[in-house]
Parts: sequence; structure tokens; C-alpha cells
Amino acid sequence: MSRASAAGFELGDHVCWCIDDPVSRLDMAAAFVAAGLGTGDRVVWCTAAPLAAIAGLRELGVAVAAALDAGQLSLPSPADWYLEDGQLIAEAVVRKLASEVADARAAGYSGLWAIADMSWAHRAGVSADALARYELLLNRAVIGGFVTLACQYDRRLLRHRQLRPITMAHPGTIYQWPPSDTERSLLRILRDGPVLRLIGDSDLSNRLALHFCVAELRDDCAVSGVPMMIDASALRFADGATANLMLQSARTVPGGLIVHCSRQLRSTLDLLGGAAEPSLSYGDHMR
Repeated sequence: MSRASAAGFELGDHVCWCIDDPVSRLDMAAAFVAAGLGTGDRVVWCTAAPLAAIAGLRELGVAVAAALDAGQLSLPSPADWYLEDGQLIAEAVVRKLASEVADARAAGYSGLWAIADMSWAHRAGVSADALARYELLLNRAVIGGFVTLACQYDRRLLRHRQLRPITMAHPGTIYQWPPSDTERSLLRILRDGPVLRLIGDSDLSNRLALHFCVAELRDDCAVSGVPMMIDASALRFADGATANLMLQSARTVPGGLIVHCSRQLRSTLDLLGGAAEPSLSYGDHMR
């Protein structure tokens, strides 16, 4: 369990895990799988080489046999998980993940951990833009707090400009193993009805993910007519763009936006015009 605890994952995490060698690929995946199994949750590892993955888990001391026999662990192939007629259909994958979540809940699990080696996408000719869009959509499945999702991307297969939007579509990105203390400060985005809860750090590294989740909440609240609520009390850091996103959202939702946040973030919001914005208000602590 010491290997697993080093990963520091929790339900609600959606992480881009950058790799550049086969040893770290297996080491990271084994830690993730062990963490999920150790908490008694359902675990899915999408890999093109399931037999090698099982052998690697055994060599690293992960009790894989019992988990496979019990159905707690499964290792689907990328072709089965991602592709329809050789094409990545992002919406179909999101529906498949939602089905996995429903099955895990029905089986009595308290969470689902899924990790995928995304190297298959390079071989299948999937564009970086398509992958970024896919990763954005996956946030829908994670923000409910039942799923932990890690996506392994090989930096040797993508140029920096291609990888950048993919990492920004994730609330968190890890570039080394074990992750540094800084990298443990990932953004976790959770949603409960009209409330979006932000935990960790919000900055350029996860801007696309935050924009996507806020936009989804904003659209839903606009339709229902209820106020949009953001609990940012657990944000350790929020840049000016985060504050501006909140302020602009307040102006576009009929019911306005209620924010619970630190004095520092409130000061930033007020400096940007929040103090004079009637659609923005500050609430008490929201659990």
C-alpha cells in the first residue's frame, strides 16, 4: 500500500499522467491499480497488452489474481473501449464510462478507478484536438465524485503544442513519478446539482477543464433558472483568469452566481468589478 499511497489520488480526480519510458508507465499504473483495489473500489485498466500488465502487477506485488476472479479488476483493450469502426467517438466513450459507473454502483462499490494508456491513439491516428475534446467531455463523468480517472500520455509521441491542450483539459497533470509536492496540488472539480466545488489550485495548467465544467453548470442553471453556486473555499490558489471566469458567468446566468471563497479571491473579484455587479454575491460556507 506504500506504493499506492504515494499517488495521492482521491475520487473526483481526473489526471493527465505524462510518461516517457515503459518502466514509469508500469510503475505509475501499478500504483494506481493498487490504490483503487486497496480502497475496495472497482478498477479498470485499459491497456493494449493485458497479459503483460497482469504479469507486471504480480511482479510489483499487487494482489491481482483475487481481484480478477472477483470482477473487481478488468483490463479491456483500447479497441473495445474507445473505437467504433476504427474511430474515436468521444460521446460513446463517455456513455461507456457512465455504464461502468452504473454497474459499479449496482455491484455495491463506493467508487470506480479507471486508468488508460493513451499510446493507442497515436497508432490509430487520432488528432491531438480530438483527444483534447474527448478529455474535456470525460470531466462530466468525474465531477460527480464517484470516479478517479488517470490518462497516461507518452511525451515521446506528441509535440509540446499538441500535448498542451490535452493537459489543460485535465484538472491535474503529473510529469514525474513519484509526483512532487507541487504536483499533488491538483485541482479537483466536484458538482452537486447547482453547486460546483473547487479544491486545490486553479491556473493556466487546468484552464480548459475549469472553463468546460463552469460552462456546463452555467448552461444548466440558465435553463432551470436557479442561481449558479461555486464553493471555492478550498482553493489554495486562483489566478485572475479564474476570477474573471466567475464574474463573466455571473453576468450570463439569470439567477446570478453565489460564490463562497477566501478573502483574497473576493478581493480579486471585487477589483475586476464584482463589488458593483448585482448578479454576483458572496455566500456562507457551503458543505
